[in-house]
Amino acid sequence: MVFALLIAADFYGAKANFEVLFSAHPTFTEFKCKVEAVLATESSLRRPREIPTEPFTVQRMQIYDDKVDLWVDLVSAAQLRPGMQVYVFRRETTFHREVQSKIPPPCKSIPITAAPAAAASPQPHTESPRRLHAGLPVAPSPTVITTPDAHYLDMLARASAVPLHLAVSPHVPLTLPVADVAPPAFPGVLPGVLDAVAASPAPVVGSPQAVVPPPAVVAAPVDPSFAEKVQYVFAGMGRASALRQVSRESFHDYLAGARIHFSADTVGELFAKADCNKDGVLSSAEFTRFAELYPTLLDSLFYRGREEEAMQRREAGVAATNQVLTQLEEQLVRVRRDLHLAGSKVNDHEERVAQSMRSLEAAEDEEQQTKAALDAAQQDAHESRKEVGVRAQEASLVKEEVQKSELALAEAARGVDHCGGKLVAQREVRMKSERRIEELKELIRREEAEAERQREIERGLEGALVTAQAERDNRQVDMDSRVDHLQNKADQLREAERHLAEMQDRQRERGVTHLQARDAVLHATSKKCAEERESVNAKDVEAKHKIHEAEMEKEVQAQREAVVAQETEVSDARAARADAERGEEPILDEEVRLRFQRDTLEQEEAALRDQHRSYHTTHGRLGSAAPTHRSPLRAHSPYA
Repeated sequence: MVFALLIAADFYGAKANFEVLFSAHPTFTEFKCKVEAVLATESSLRRPREIPTEPFTVQRMQIYDDKVDLWVDLVSAAQLRPGMQVYVFRRETTFHREVQSKIPPPCKSIPITAAPAAAASPQPHTESPRRLHAGLPVAPSPTVITTPDAHYLDMLARASAVPLHLAVSPHVPLTLPVADVAPPAFPGVLPGVLDAVAASPAPVVGSPQAVVPPPAVVAAPVDPSFAEKVQYVFAGMGRASALRQVSRESFHDYLAGARIHFSADTVGELFAKADCNKDGVLSSAEFTRFAELYPTLLDSLFYRGREEEAMQRREAGVAATNQVLTQLEEQLVRVRRDLHLAGSKVNDHEERVAQSMRSLEAAEDEEQQTKAALDAAQQDAHESRKEVGVRAQEASLVKEEVQKSELALAEAARGVDHCGGKLVAQREVRMKSERRIEELKELIRREEAEAERQREIERGLEGALVTAQAERDNRQVDMDSRVDHLQNKADQLREAERHLAEMQDRQRERGVTHLQARDAVLHATSKKCAEERESVNAKDVEAKHKIHEAEMEKEVQAQREAVVAQETEVSDARAARADAERGEEPILDEEVRLRFQRDTLEQEEAALRDQHRSYHTTHGRLGSAAPTHRSPLRAHSPYA
C-alpha cells in the first residue's frame, strides 16, 4: 500500500510543496532521511549561482492538524496519516531565512524507490472535508509553537471556522475568539488580535482563496527602537478600547499584570502625571511623553511583555509535548493490548497446532493399525488363494483318477459283457452239443470230452467273469471312494472359495478403512500445516507488535525526556524572570522616586520663579520711594 505525504519547505525565500510516496507507513527515521534526501536534491536545483553550496539539514518538522486547524510539532511517526501536510524547517544560515507565506499546491509526485513513478498511484487524501475545501494553509512561523493544551482543545471544538493559527504572529501567543475564551491574566496579547480573529470572515467552501490572511498586528520586535517599544506597550494597554486610548483601569491592570508592584497611590500619581489634559484617558502622544520621562519603566514593561510571550510559548510547547506524550502513552497502551491479543492468538494457534499434532498422531496410529490389518487380510487372502489352488489341483487330479476309473470300469464292463456274450454263445454251443449228444450218442464220448473241454473253458470263462465282476466291483468301490473323495475335495474347494470370498470382503473393508484413515491423516496433516502457518503468521504479528512496542517505548521515553527538558526550561525561565524582576524592582522604585523628587523640585523652582517675577513687578521698579525692607520670600530665594 502506497503511503503519500505532502512535504513543504522554504528554498531561498520561495515555498515549494511536494507529494512524496512511501511503500508503507514509514518510521520516523526513514521519513526524516527520505525528506532530507528529496529536499536536498530540490535545494541543489533551486540554489542561485551566487550562493555557495550548503547541506540541507532538517531542524524540525510540523504537521497540519485538521481537527484543530493548527500546526503541531512532528515528534513521532504515529502522528502521520496518508495525505497529511508536513512543513520542514531548514536550519537557518547566512543565506537562508524562513519567510512566512502561503504554501503552494503540491508538485508532481516523487516516485518511491521500490516502484516506478508510472506504477505509483497517489493515495486519496483521508483528511477531513473541511481541509479538502479550505485550501492549503499558511506555512507555520519558525518561532511559534501553536499546539494547544487540553483546555484550548475543548475551546477549539466550539470555536468558529476561522483557522486560528492565521492570527498568530511570531511574537504573539495562541489566542482564541473573545466569545469563547477569556483574555489571559497578563495583558500581553497584541492589540486587535482577539478582535481580528473574532471579526474575520469564515472561509468560503470551495473558494481558491479560502485561507484568510492574518490581520495586520504589531509584533514585539527583536531589536526594538524607542518608538517601537512605545507602540508595543501602548497597544497592549489599549487592547480593550475601540478608540485606541488607555483608561486608568487599563493602566493599573497592565502594570499589575506585568508584576510591577507599585502601590495604588503610586499608580494613580503616575497616571495623573501621564494624563496631561486631565481627560481621564491617555492618548498615544501623552503615553509617549510619559515613556520619555520613565524609560526604565518602559523597558521593563516591554521586555516583560516579550518574556511573557516567550513563557506562554514555552508553556504551550510543554502542553503540546504533554499532549503528544499522552497520545503516545495511549498508543503504547493500545500497542501493548494488541501485543497481548497477538500473544493470546499465538498461544491459541500453538494449542491448535498441538491438538492437530495429537490428531495427526492418532490418525497415523489408526492408519498403521488399519494398514497392518489390511496386510494381514491380504496375507490371509493370499493363503486362501494358495489353498484354493491346491484344493483345485487336488480336485483336478481326483477328477482325472475318477475319469480313469470310469474308463477302466467301462472297459471292465465291456470285458464282462464280452465274457458274458462268449459264455452265452458257449452255452448255446454246449446246448447244441448236448442236443447232438442226445442225437448222436455215438458221438457222446468225443463230444463229452469236447463238452468237458468246453466246460473247462466255461469254468475258466466263469472264473474270468467272476474275476472281471470282482474287478468291476472293486473298480466301482474304488470309483465310489474316489467320488466320495472328490466330493470331499469339492466341499473343501467350496469352503476354501467361501473363505476366500470372506477374506476378499474383509480385505475390501480393510482397504476402505485404510483409505478413510489415510484421508484422515491427510486432513490432519493439512489442518496441522494450516495451524502452523497461522501460528507463524501470529508469531510474525506478535514480533511486529513487539518491535512497535519497543519503538513506542523509545518514543514515549524520548517524549518524556523532552517534557522534562521543556519543564526544566520553563522553570529555569521562570526563576530567571523572577530574579530579573526582583532586580528591577529597586531600580523602578528609584526611578519613580527620583522622578517625583525632580518634579517636586521643578514645581518649587517654578513657584520661586513666579514669586520672583511677582516681586519685581510690584516692588523692583518703584525707585527710592519704594520701601527699603526685604521680603521674607526674597531672603530665601536662590536668586536674591
